[in-house]
Amino acid sequence: MVLVVIVTVVSQTAPALAASAVSSSKAMHEFWCNGTPPRESLMCKVHSLTSQLAQTSDTDAKKKVSDDIKKLMAANRVMNPAIPVAGKPPSSPFAKEYSAMKMAFCATKPSNAKTLCSTAGTQYKSGGSSSIRPSTTPTPAVSSLTEVSTWYCAKPVHEEDFCKRTEIMAKLRATTDSEARKQLMTELKAYPAPDYSKSQAIYADYCKIAKNADSSTCLRIKQTQGAKLMQTWYCALPSSANSLWCKRQSLIAKLQKIPISTTDTAMAAERKEISRQYSDLLKPKEGSVKEVGSSTSSQIGKEIVEAKKAYCALDDNKRSPYCKPPEAFGAKKPPPAPVS
Repeated sequence: MVLVVIVTVVSQTAPALAASAVSSSKAMHEFWCNGTPPRESLMCKVHSLTSQLAQTSDTDAKKKVSDDIKKLMAANRVMNPAIPVAGKPPSSPFAKEYSAMKMAFCATKPSNAKTLCSTAGTQYKSGGSSSIRPSTTPTPAVSSLTEVSTWYCAKPVHEEDFCKRTEIMAKLRATTDSEARKQLMTELKAYPAPDYSKSQAIYADYCKIAKNADSSTCLRIKQTQGAKLMQTWYCALPSSANSLWCKRQSLIAKLQKIPISTTDTAMAAERKEISRQYSDLLKPKEGSVKEVGSSTSSQIGKEIVEAKKAYCALDDNKRSPYCKPPEAFGAKKPPPAPVS
């Protein structure tokens, strides 16, 4: 009887563990970048170089690869200058392609990529997390990076270059001494920013842990998802047929599908026409009386506030992360109004 029990236990197959988003992202890059012919995009080139960086410990070799990454990024900034948006950190040059790659990969329903594909249409917002400005009050983005990197770097298996970079950046934010900062900046040059998809995967792995799900870091992506759901809901309403916001978002979506640097004549002409429509939409109407808060942008801002209010008033949405107050995501709670 004892022998039978032992044989039974040994022969049982252990349940498969869900793959981490970090490991799934390797398969995703293989799927996206190494087809026939290989994809020659900025993201694929940088991913290839960062993979080389992780595989070598030679200082000179690391420096050469780091320099190659910087040259690629510098050339991209010249070819595709970022368009600043007031009040928002610049978006990553990889964000658009990463979204397309992730959607395409997850559409194939890959086995064991549940963590990565659970947020197939959205990304973790980390804009501003690379700040090295001395500060005693970190921004929400910096706090999130600290939170996630502390968890990740304590794991038995982690990427040493990622952890070394976050460690140096933390030291830079903690000191105002010019000599110390100069030395730290020199050290930082040996550890370029991590692969965009690697960072996204680390955040995804962190947020799949139940106790982290309601942290401000992880609620932000749920808020992003909620904002998209709210926009889709609102713009589908018959009453939104003439909505300025919905018209603007529709034009932006069309623009995003056509690269700024396209050499295709027809696509370039289409982009020019969409840009004209976008510009016309935001122009003040002729003969209109200019009042405070009457600009198109102000009207759209008010419309979004009212749309969110209506969306969050629905019973099914009241408890969604999107409808939580801003302070749930690291924002400071506004002071009470003064008593008159």
